[in-house]
Amino acid sequence: MGTEFRITISAKDTSGLSFAVRQCFAKVDALEQSMSDYRSGSELNKLTGQTDWQKVSPDLYTVLCFSKQLARHSKGAYDPTAGPLTKLWRRAFRQQELPEEEDIFAARTQVQWKDLKTARKGCLRLRRSDIKLDLGGVAKGYALDVVGQLLQEAGFTAFLLDGGGDLLLGDCPPDQPDGWVIDFPGSQQKRSLKNIAVATSGDTYRFLEHAGRRYSHLIDPRTGYGVTHQAIITVIGPNAMIADGLASAMSISAGKWARRYSSYEVLVTAQK
Repeated sequence: MGTEFRITISAKDTSGLSFAVRQCFAKVDALEQSMSDYRSGSELNKLTGQTDWQKVSPDLYTVLCFSKQLARHSKGAYDPTAGPLTKLWRRAFRQQELPEEEDIFAARTQVQWKDLKTARKGCLRLRRSDIKLDLGGVAKGYALDVVGQLLQEAGFTAFLLDGGGDLLLGDCPPDQPDGWVIDFPGSQQKRSLKNIAVATSGDTYRFLEHAGRRYSHLIDPRTGYGVTHQAIITVIGPNAMIADGLASAMSISAGKWARRYSSYEVLVTAQK
């Protein structure tokens, strides 16, 4: 999924800990093989070109169903079919050159979340053969949720999981009774938190500058361009996949429409 995962566990009894951690990383590897658009042989990429109903793994089905829901709620600010734009802009960031306008237009015409159809019993269908899926912004959050559940079942409830800067926190460690101390990007704020997810999205480290404008790596599927409003959005809530998706979509829509998810706290920690 193009990022690193780290596991921190606080436990007095470490029997079974090594096995639990190996199990967790093995699950992350399995999810990577299923959902990564970086891997040509991933389950996700194998769906491209398939326009008949396809049976997919329960993990992939769960993430795709939420991705479609998020696309609908965000009015397309998040779009799981944005693969053509993602690939175009990845090359642009590597070369530090703005894509040609006609290339952006061509890629944008291939992006439409309504062409992803889901059905019961874990099946889905792509209405066009040129659709390329990209689950950046939700897949790593889902991986955090799954790993957190594995650790809970193994009896290791005091943990901090880090997936590329997105966090899932379990019970607090014994020496920090108020919770894990978390720094918030773009501010001097610190908070002690536990049993909650924290997802942050912004262009602090990845952006492209052209003709005096700064384009974020966060691509707006509705325009085809990287967003130019500089904001760092942090979402705090009970589910890491939802927090991850909300942070990504709200970074594109400048923090709007958060009221639909009332159990999640949205912080704009920096904006220009």
